[in-house]
Amino acid sequence: MLKKQLSSGQNSARILKRIAIVLKADEGMHDKTIAKEVMVGQATVERVRKRFYEEGIERLIRNQTPKRVYKRKFDGEQETLAASEPALELGFAA
Repeated sequence: MLKKQLSSGQNSARILKRIAIVLKADEGMHDKTIAKEVMVGQATVERVRKRFYEEGIERLIRNQTPKRVYKRKFDGEQETLAASEPALELGFAA
């Protein structure tokens, strides 16, 4: 299945790299060697292998939005105020 996905040409480069990493790992290659051949960092190889192990093939070949939600630190008015005060202190016109 993965080899078919790899040769289909219908996936993004990111997904193709993930598939290549898993296939090379299955062949018994070490992370450092995989990283060189796929032209990614060793940490990327480690993350992809871990994700494949923990979440399976579907998560590997589908781009999903992160589950983490970030709260805004400022609302629009606070952001404008924070950006404008230092400029006024330095003598720049608003």
